[in-house]
Amino acid sequence: MTSLLIRVAGNVVTDDVVGSIEYAGIHLKTPLVVILGHEGCGAVTAALQARKHNSSEPQGIQNLVKLIEPATRSIDPNLPMPEQVHNAVESNVRLAQEKLTKLPDVQRSAPLMVGAVYELETGEVLWLT
Repeated sequence: MTSLLIRVAGNVVTDDVVGSIEYAGIHLKTPLVVILGHEGCGAVTAALQARKHNSSEPQGIQNLVKLIEPATRSIDPNLPMPEQVHNAVESNVRLAQEKLTKLPDVQRSAPLMVGAVYELETGEVLWLT
């Protein structure tokens, strides 16, 4: 069985990511796609911070933040920032999973897709249902 690792800041779904997943499923017969976010994600944190003020980040980072922003909409801005980040990381993984599972070519090429969040400090993985 072949595995493929696609790393992209913030677990964003772009054409390159979609194409890579399709390739892995069709040509490499990869049976499982895991969308793995991680606690304390800097890209998700940047998206949360961008809600509060205009960003002075370079254009590439701003584009990335725009792709993550929909996952931050339901996050209560009154929560402490670590809790906002935790909730937004989970939301972002779920959003990516939802986007990918709606694409017909991805559905045909990836038999199973799951979401998870990796805890950097403990090494534990929280599997999202």
